[in-house]
Amino acid sequence: MIEFRNNDFKYLAWTAAHPNGFVLNVRRSPDPRYVVLHRANCKTISTDKQKSGAFTERSYRKICAATVAELQAAANARTYGEMSDKVADLAISSFRAVGVSDEVYAAQDSLYTEAMINAMRGDCTNIAVLLPRYSRFCQRLSQDAHPRLKQWIACVRARQRTCSGPGLP
Repeated sequence: MIEFRNNDFKYLAWTAAHPNGFVLNVRRSPDPRYVVLHRANCKTISTDKQKSGAFTERSYRKICAATVAELQAAANARTYGEMSDKVADLAISSFRAVGVSDEVYAAQDSLYTEAMINAMRGDCTNIAVLLPRYSRFCQRLSQDAHPRLKQWIACVRARQRTCSGPGLP
């Protein structure tokens, strides 16, 4: 997957070299209301007959990949990353509210990070193995974090090494 900003020349070279590829046409500033999927050989986004800068140098950027699955994985990673940040902020504030120290939270975070790295066999290019294992849990957690965070807090207070749950080590 590759993203093009401010470089119509390289973008058009990519579409010419990958006519069976796919292009997400998105606004320069992220806008979930405007995400359009094209084939790389679609004339509306791959002809050099447009004005200079029309593709990636003004209001738009292009995210390109050989397959739709690559684009979906990238979109999911970005969405899960944003949700992960929100859940982490909520977790930290919840732990602090009940008196759990930052050190204890960091230790638990370290255990989960280690478990995920082990699941990927130490190779971050294997991140796809985490999606089936954790995505459903993360989606539920992002929708209603309080019950799960209360369970984690009880686990930490009981000094358990791991806190079991759906999809967790």
